[in-house]
Amino acid sequence: MNKAPSTLGYNILSCTSEDSAHPISSIQSSSIRSTGWQSSPNPRYPIEFILDLGSNAEIDTIQFVSHQFKIAARVDLYVASSDRKFQALGSFQFSDNSFSNFTARELKSATLNGIKAQFIKVSIPGCHANGNNSTNQVGLISLNVIGKGGSLMKTQPINVKSEGTSSDMLEQLERQKREAVEKEHFKQAEILKQQIDRLRRAYSQITALQQQKNEAIAHEDYATALRLKNEIDFLLKGEASSPSPQQQQMMQSQQIQQTFNRTRNAQNLPPPESNYMDEEPEPAKPPPRRKANNNNSNSNNNNNLNMRKQQPIDDGISSLEDAIPPKPRREIPRNRQPDERPIHPSKDAFDQDRPIHPSKPNPVDERPIHPAKSSEGNSPKRAPPHAGPGGDNDLVKEPEELKPEEATEAGLLIDLFGKRPVACFYSHAWNLRVSGITELAKMICGLKDNQVNAFSRYCYIIRKRVQETHKAVFQAALENVMSTAEKLDLSRNDLERCINQFIPQLIPKVGCAQAALSKLSCKFLIWLCEKEQYDIVVPIITKPLKNQNQYLIALAQIKTMRKIIMAKGDLKGITGLTLPAAMGFVVPCLESPKNEVRTEAIKMVVALEAICGSTIYQYFEKVNPKVRAAIDSAIKSAKEE
Repeated sequence: MNKAPSTLGYNILSCTSEDSAHPISSIQSSSIRSTGWQSSPNPRYPIEFILDLGSNAEIDTIQFVSHQFKIAARVDLYVASSDRKFQALGSFQFSDNSFSNFTARELKSATLNGIKAQFIKVSIPGCHANGNNSTNQVGLISLNVIGKGGSLMKTQPINVKSEGTSSDMLEQLERQKREAVEKEHFKQAEILKQQIDRLRRAYSQITALQQQKNEAIAHEDYATALRLKNEIDFLLKGEASSPSPQQQQMMQSQQIQQTFNRTRNAQNLPPPESNYMDEEPEPAKPPPRRKANNNNSNSNNNNNLNMRKQQPIDDGISSLEDAIPPKPRREIPRNRQPDERPIHPSKDAFDQDRPIHPSKPNPVDERPIHPAKSSEGNSPKRAPPHAGPGGDNDLVKEPEELKPEEATEAGLLIDLFGKRPVACFYSHAWNLRVSGITELAKMICGLKDNQVNAFSRYCYIIRKRVQETHKAVFQAALENVMSTAEKLDLSRNDLERCINQFIPQLIPKVGCAQAALSKLSCKFLIWLCEKEQYDIVVPIITKPLKNQNQYLIALAQIKTMRKIIMAKGDLKGITGLTLPAAMGFVVPCLESPKNEVRTEAIKMVVALEAICGSTIYQYFEKVNPKVRAAIDSAIKSAKEE
C-alpha cells in the first residue's frame, strides 16, 4: 500500500534578503498568528532562498501563504537533486489583494505531480505596489512542502483555537479543508468549501462586522455583540443562532436603557434615581393625539396599551418628547436670487388627494434658462479651470493641498524635492500633473546619490498617472519614465523592480479603445524589450484572449510581437518567447472573425517563417483551408520580394 503524501520537513540553506525581526526561518511555522518572513526594506530583487529536504523526495505540492500587503508579484520555482543543478519548473502569481483591502492572506498551491528533488529554490523578482508597502518588501507567512520521502522531521504547527480576524478565519478554514481531504472526509470538505466561498464573497462586510463586534465587547454592549455575531454566522455559515426569548427581552431592555441614557446625557438631565425596572409598571400616559375620523381609534388605543404592558419602559422615557426642542424654522432671505424661486402649485393642486396632471402647460415651468452674464459682457461664464485643455485661461497655476495619503506614499520625494512638485503631480488640473511629472523626473536625474530609491518611488506613484485616459498626462508619464531610466543607466534588475510597480495599470491600456493610448503603451513595451526586460513584456503580448470580440487587444499584441521579433531578428534572444508560445497565440488569431486580426496574424506567420523555416507548418493542421491558402500566398510573395 502506497504511503499517503504528508508535510515534509526542510532546512533553509540560504536567503538573499530578510528582516531581522522577521527571519526566513519563520516560514516553517504554520501558526495563523505568525507574522512570517519579510525581506529587508527596499531590497535588491530578485530575492532567492533555497530549501533542503535532506534527501530526494517525491514532491506533490508546495503551499505558500502570502503576507497581506507585502505581496510577491511573481514566484519562480526551481528544483535540483543532490548535484544542485537547478531546473526551472514554472511560475505563479499572487493577486494584488486589493479585493480585501490588503487584510487577507492568500494561499497558493503549486502542484508538482510527484517530481523527485532534494533542493527547492524560490525566486521572487518583484512585489505588488500598494500604499501600505512603501518600502517595496515581500513576505511569506508560511511554506509547506507536501510529498513522500525526505529525511528531515517536519515542524509541528502551533494549535491556536482563539477566534481571530477574517484573514485568520480564512486561513484556518483552508487548513481544515485540507485536513478533511487528506482523511477523505469529503462531506466535511464540501461544507468547509462553501464556508470559504461565503467568506470570500462577503469578506469586507464580515471584516466590518467583526470590528463593530469587538468595539461592542469593549464597551460591554453584549446585546449588540450578540446581534453582530449572528450576522457574521449567517454570512459565513448561511445560518444564525437565534437567541432565546429571555435573550431577546434582555437585548430589548438594554437597547431601551442605552437610548434613554444617551438622550439624558445629550440634554444634560440629572441621572434617574434608580435604573431598576418594575416587572409590571404602570403604562405611561400617552401624549395627546389628534382626533381621527375613522372608527378604529379606540381599538388602536387599546392595542397601544396592551403593547406597553408587554414591553415595560421606564417612566422617564415618556417625557423625552417634551425634552427635545423642535427644530427651528428655516428663515427665507428677503433678497431671494433667481435660482431660489419658490415653487408655485398649479391650479386645484390641493382639491383632491391625487397626482397632479395639469390640463395645459404651466408657463412658469417652461421658462428658458439663460446663462449667467459676466460683468464685462453678455458672454456665459467659463467652465472650471481644470476642465480640460481649452486655452491658456483654462490652465491652473497653483496646485491643491496634498491629501494625507498622498503625502505618505510620496514621502521620500517630498523630503528630497519639497511639496510643490509633488502637489502638482497629484493636482486635479491636467497641466499641473504634466508639469509635476516632468519636474520630478528632472530633479531625480539631478541627484548625486539616492537616485535609484527616488526613481523607484517615482515609478510607484506614476501608476496613478498610467491609469489616466488623458493623453497628454499618460504620454508624459511614460516618456519621462523612459528618459529618466536612460539617464540613470540603471541595472537590469533595478529597472525591472522599478517598472514592475506600474505594469498592472499599464496592461489594460494595450489594445484599449483609445488608439493613442494603446499606441503609446505598445511603444513602451518595445522600449522595455530594448532594455532586455522580456520577463515583463512576453507574458503581456502572449496572453490568450478570453473573448474573440476583443480584437483591438489582439491587434495590439500581434503588431507589438512582430516588431519585437523583427527588431531582434531571432527568437533565441527573446527570453520566454519560444516558437510554440508564439504560434500558440497566433494560430487562434488566424480563426478570428475580424479580417484585420487575420491579416496581422498572417503577417506574423510570414515573419516567423523567415526565421524558423518550415517548422511552423506543423501548427497549421487544423487551420481553415482558405486561411492556409492565404498564408502560403503571403509567404510566396514575401520570398519573391
